[in-house]
Amino acid sequence: MRRQGRRHAALTLLCGLLAAVLFAPAAHAAPAGFSLAIGDSVPYGVVNGAPGSGARFTSFVDRLEQRLQPLRPGHTAVNYSCPGATTASVIGPAASACQGNAQYDQHAGSQLDAALAFLASHPGDVSPITVTAGGNDLLDGADLDDVQSRLAQIVSALRAAAPAADLVVTGYGDPLSHNQPGQPARYIQHAAFNDRLRTAATGAGAVFVDPHPTFNSPPASQNASICTYLLVCQNGGDPHPSAVGHDTYADLIWSALGYDAVQPTPPPVTPPATPAPPQADVPFGTPSTPGTKVDPPTEEGDVLGARAAAPARFGRPRLAADRRSLRVWMRCSKARRNSCRIRVVVRQGGRQLGVSRVRLAPGRTAMVRVKLSRRAAKGSKVQVSAFVGDAPRPTMRLTAR
Repeated sequence: MRRQGRRHAALTLLCGLLAAVLFAPAAHAAPAGFSLAIGDSVPYGVVNGAPGSGARFTSFVDRLEQRLQPLRPGHTAVNYSCPGATTASVIGPAASACQGNAQYDQHAGSQLDAALAFLASHPGDVSPITVTAGGNDLLDGADLDDVQSRLAQIVSALRAAAPAADLVVTGYGDPLSHNQPGQPARYIQHAAFNDRLRTAATGAGAVFVDPHPTFNSPPASQNASICTYLLVCQNGGDPHPSAVGHDTYADLIWSALGYDAVQPTPPPVTPPATPAPPQADVPFGTPSTPGTKVDPPTEEGDVLGARAAAPARFGRPRLAADRRSLRVWMRCSKARRNSCRIRVVVRQGGRQLGVSRVRLAPGRTAMVRVKLSRRAAKGSKVQVSAFVGDAPRPTMRLTAR
């Protein structure tokens, strides 16, 4: 019996050590080529509950992307979040409630399925990954044991798919505490909810970031902080983070991942380009194929387009043989002081088929491939529009053949 007890104790210790190794958060490293965000209206950046038919608000995901650029030139954020999402809807199997123009970044299926597919197609090149889910579960009165279990399922799946990535789960502030009696007791109650999210995160190998101590401080009198970090006082009771709140989210994630100690990635060495054959001087930003005429850009810094005068393989958007993807050359003007953040939108018959994003350094040219959500129909023009930054109107519009 004594030997069996010792064996049992040794086995228990071994299992504990193995679990600690398997579920320990990955060591923090430099950001990869992409970051990935899933969750609800907080990472989406929604204001007052309306996705805005494709309008993009600046959430902490965007702010992190901007801050990560110097550490990893060309870094791109992919955001699959959706307003109203719960831990259950993130898992699926039903598709995300955000589709078409309501999507921040185009994807099929549930957020978790889309995230796992993206990780599978970009192995080792996605970090950090952020998860913000559970707030709507709380508002809906969901069983908190179930919420904690589902969040742990989400984080475990992401950790298994990206074992080396920086994986972060974020908590929530408490907007409902504004002007309410018993704020100290509410503070303890909401902190206990965030602690459940923390347990789910750390148990599955993620870092937990909690804005509650900042958004709702001091516990006994929180109104001033709530009005600073949330939109409750600025936007008719809107419970979402303010610009300062999103900055705070980004700061907390940045600090938790230790990115201050990360050295910037040196830019890749580009071999000298082979001189191209002389061509006619056709300005960028003009259509290279028949289609909707768009006036040239008024600001030289935003000059952008396809190589209108180059050979056909460079000069026109080209549909693949199966008509499920499209390629087009884009260029960022040398005159720009900062890089070009370009969004390429493909439509046919007024319906959006695909979106792709790319960031180019001044003077750089790159091929952009847009995956289409459905097969483009033959005999109907496929329109390609390019937007610089958050511009509401395209800088360039072409028609693909």
